[in-house]
Amino acid sequence: MFPSTFRRLEVFIAVVEAGGFIAGAERLGISHPSISNHVKALERQVGCKLFVRRKGLGSNLTEQGRRLYERATRLVQEANLLTRDLAPNRAGLKRPRFTLSTQRVLAEYVLRRPICDFVRDEENIELVVDAGTFEEAIETIANGNVDLGCVINFGPIAELESEVIGQERIGFFVAPHHPLARRKKISIAELREQPFVSTRRDGHYGQMIFNSLASIGLSDYRVVHQIQEGAVLNELAAQGRVVACGFVPAAEAFLHNTLLVELSVDAPPLLADLHLIFPPRRRPGRLATNFAEILRRGDFASYRAGKPNLRQRR
Repeated sequence: MFPSTFRRLEVFIAVVEAGGFIAGAERLGISHPSISNHVKALERQVGCKLFVRRKGLGSNLTEQGRRLYERATRLVQEANLLTRDLAPNRAGLKRPRFTLSTQRVLAEYVLRRPICDFVRDEENIELVVDAGTFEEAIETIANGNVDLGCVINFGPIAELESEVIGQERIGFFVAPHHPLARRKKISIAELREQPFVSTRRDGHYGQMIFNSLASIGLSDYRVVHQIQEGAVLNELAAQGRVVACGFVPAAEAFLHNTLLVELSVDAPPLLADLHLIFPPRRRPGRLATNFAEILRRGDFASYRAGKPNLRQRR
């Protein structure tokens, strides 16, 4: 019913706007008898005459025809707008879909450019990035709800089989005016005396940082602020006399703008592993395989302009 009704309305509108049946037929590229049949069918459907037909005087609208024209014009316009609004969604359903689960800190500071480059090369795909906490990412990957996972961890991941594709450093940062900022080498004992701003320890990321510091003998440091968001954590360090400890990529914008300086600590480098994870019991698709290969061969530090290569491969 609806398709035929809209076609009849389109024909009716064409006749009115073109000024007659013959002109309407020419506008639509259909025959004059076809125009007449559509209009007659529409008149039967609405139950009244739409045109006053007089030989030699053309076709004028009746009062009912005028009212129908006003409403039909708005109706057809709304239908066309709705079609245009829904068209991208219909097209999107046909595009290959690639879903990636990762941690927010990785999505924002490490994977951002590789993701954008991947989408540029695979422009017809639908990309979904599920960025959350470590625990959320691991659960999503384990349940097989994504095509690929990428997380950072200090050491192996017990829950899933993973591939270590690189490492990123954990560092110590202070404001340029901090007493330790100009020191060439700082001992663990000196660092222990300083107040820290740190990620909350009740989450996996905060616990990972704590375990990293404990591995170099710094387990009893004094935390004065606990901040979950890396940008806020670094901002506090830039404005105060506290030491921030965290993921180096998350601090690089502050380092580049000389809002923070990285301390040189007399201890082995703290390296967190970058893990690539394919969901268990799920065959890797083409897009997941391609993106995984980009991550395997990519030098993530090179994406961060003007910075030395901080990433180390095993």
